[in-house]
Amino acid sequence: MTFTTTCPACQTAVRLPWEYAGAEAECGRCGAVFDAHPHTNLTLPPAPPRRSRRRAAPPDGAPVVALVLGLFNLVLWACPFVGVITGILGLVFGHSGLQSPRRAWAVVGIVFSVVGLTFSLGWGALIAILMVREAQLQHAPNGNNPPFFQPK
Repeated sequence: MTFTTTCPACQTAVRLPWEYAGAEAECGRCGAVFDAHPHTNLTLPPAPPRRSRRRAAPPDGAPVVALVLGLFNLVLWACPFVGVITGILGLVFGHSGLQSPRRAWAVVGIVFSVVGLTFSLGWGALIAILMVREAQLQHAPNGNNPPFFQPK
């Protein structure tokens, strides 16, 4: 790369390699020796925009996820294992989305998750009670009395 400078004696433009910037140069026209400094009228590319030191706001995904999980929980509460998992996850995402601009979605997701979680836990407890009762009745000798209530 080269730069252009001007001879101070005869005003001739002289083109020199960058290695000679600041060194002594000799004008080819008048023979004057001068310090070769590049012209300062070079245009530099614009500086990139400065980034703000503030952190960007986190994405608003948590309230949406809480709402979707709450809706899934309302639909899937009859399968206790899936209902409990989606209910707990809906509560977690809903709680993390309470500081979001979509706070209302997070609250609705929490409400749906609590209702579905209550149904899931109640349904799971009912299934467990019925399974234990059925197991007790299968082991009863006459089918009417459970083993721990047999008369002597």
